[in-house]
Amino acid sequence: MSPLKPELVFLEGVDREPAIEAHWREWHASRPRDVHREHVQRAMSSRWGRRAWRVAAMRDREGRVLATAFVYDLHYRLATQRLRLAGIGALCVDPQLRRLGIGSQFLSALHERLHEERHDGSALYSRIGREFYERLGYHRLPSRLVEADLVEGRDPRFEPTQSLLREFEPRDFPAVRNLYNTSSALQRWAFLREDEYWRHRLDAQSERARLFSRGSGRALFLVGERDGRVVSYLRAAPASGGDVLELLEYGFEPGAGEDVPALVSHAAESNGGTRPRRARALAPTRLANLLPARAPTWHSERRRIFMLKSFGGFEIPSDAPQDERLVWASDRF
Repeated sequence: MSPLKPELVFLEGVDREPAIEAHWREWHASRPRDVHREHVQRAMSSRWGRRAWRVAAMRDREGRVLATAFVYDLHYRLATQRLRLAGIGALCVDPQLRRLGIGSQFLSALHERLHEERHDGSALYSRIGREFYERLGYHRLPSRLVEADLVEGRDPRFEPTQSLLREFEPRDFPAVRNLYNTSSALQRWAFLREDEYWRHRLDAQSERARLFSRGSGRALFLVGERDGRVVSYLRAAPASGGDVLELLEYGFEPGAGEDVPALVSHAAESNGGTRPRRARALAPTRLANLLPARAPTWHSERRRIFMLKSFGGFEIPSDAPQDERLVWASDRF
């Protein structure tokens, strides 16, 4: 590594192209390349994106980009402590330079810089297994998967409810945001209460559905309405070839909990292709009681492992529960 003389930099403007290219290559190569690039650039240009989304990179002396990552400025609450965390996502190392320690060197340099910037720690979701990140000081927070069989168990057809179920419309934004913020007993992520983040996320989701949906791959955003007022909502997306309905997030007013199984069933019926056989979510256990079929729960050991690293100002409890807000888990910030 010494001949490369790598340095940590934060990329701006057109210099971000290598990171966007790596993001497309690693996770979204089935999308049209230019369309994906424009989509990510627009998301980065949102008000929230301009304020809280940076692109870190490691470059050698010749300016070659060796590794990249997206870095998000996030505010988190752990027990009684209010923390400023750096969310790290889309970590990529040049395929020709892997297994040379560049990823570890890149993250170590990034951690040092973030500490200098007065971040309390960093957080990420691991898809490659926890051992790599544990060597860099990360700790896994417990998480659970909930999965319901939509074929066996209770009748998986449309569940009755007092609410009118329909697709989300822009006018529903304030009601859905408020439901999101009041439905959870555990409000860890302060940025999830920010209008700027919500606008950023919903606009990005709407654009993804318009640009990249293919048949049964369409993301679904449904609401339940009573007397002209939105009282529940659900975001979901098909996965694994349409066989699984991923539940991304939900919320409801007191007394409208019966909407959840109805929304899940409605989302399954609206899938457009093969009806999903299962509904799955990284979620609090109580969701199992709201699904339209029997739902077991189990620990998630290797799928989207949430990991947290302290830069020295706080301790991570070994039994700290996974945050139950689904949007962040599913969308990786």
